[in-house]
Amino acid sequence: MYTGVMLISLCENNPCHIDVYILHSELTDKDIQRLKDCLDKYDVTIYPLYIEKDKFAGRMYTDNMWSIEAYYRLMLLDVLSPNVKRMFYFYVYIIVNKSLEAFYNMNFDGNDLIACEDDCGNCVPEHYGPMHRKIFGSEEFYNHRYFNSGVLLMNIEQMRHKYNYDYYMGIARNVWNYKMEAPDQDILNYVNHNSVKYVPFEIYNLFARIAYYCDIKYETLKDKISIIHYAWYKPWDGKVTHYNLEKLSCNVDNSTTLTSGGGILGVTFDNPFMTQDRLDNIFKKLSGFSYRGASVKTLGDVRLDPWDMITVVKIPTRCL
Repeated sequence: MYTGVMLISLCENNPCHIDVYILHSELTDKDIQRLKDCLDKYDVTIYPLYIEKDKFAGRMYTDNMWSIEAYYRLMLLDVLSPNVKRMFYFYVYIIVNKSLEAFYNMNFDGNDLIACEDDCGNCVPEHYGPMHRKIFGSEEFYNHRYFNSGVLLMNIEQMRHKYNYDYYMGIARNVWNYKMEAPDQDILNYVNHNSVKYVPFEIYNLFARIAYYCDIKYETLKDKISIIHYAWYKPWDGKVTHYNLEKLSCNVDNSTTLTSGGGILGVTFDNPFMTQDRLDNIFKKLSGFSYRGASVKTLGDVRLDPWDMITVVKIPTRCL
């Protein structure tokens, strides 16, 4: 229950009453009860809001990263209680790290949304895809800062008088021809480009992936970050887990294996000339080294010899 983890992090850092509205089309009563059980020690009320999947299925773009549920927020203003005046919209793959009271009570200054720049400020015109260049490359959007829709403070009281499901779907059809590159996020950026207030992504929408590329550790920013966003790869996929090198094991021959260090995670290799002293010295030099597992698809038989050199090309990223 990834939603449960996100909500627990929200409740732990915000000890107040919280109304939670969950947009869904497949959750059962048992699923909802499991979520309530996860949050039973907090002052939380769960409101499931059922969405008909057929409203979006068959027309809207989906892939392994963007599910049909990503579009459900386009019906939010149609199904939300009329008593709601402002609300956060969160993706389930964020972790709330601090109180959001100051964020929640910010003045909208007449805007529909309060948001952060997408991809920690790296979503700039030179990185746009073809549809983004076509839509956002016009003079009307010249100064637009493309925002991320995973963390939003929404001015519901104002927005419900301007937008609804039919309006958003009209934009998807008439402007985008259903070819959005970042589904509902593209629609919101088009609709609200003149009505968004920005807050620092370093505080309220820090992409864990970008922080990692910039060699920024959680311990460095834990007292500053309010929201950590696991965009793209997700922690539960196991593809972006960082491992510390705990040991080295060397097979000298069929009956001799030398080990330096301890623990479970390590690297094993063969070297008939290895000694214990040499291995200990190598392990000392690699102390503090961390690594991440990866898989490579290639044609042919790729074999590496000890004298081969591997070059890693790092994608340029705007660091914090």
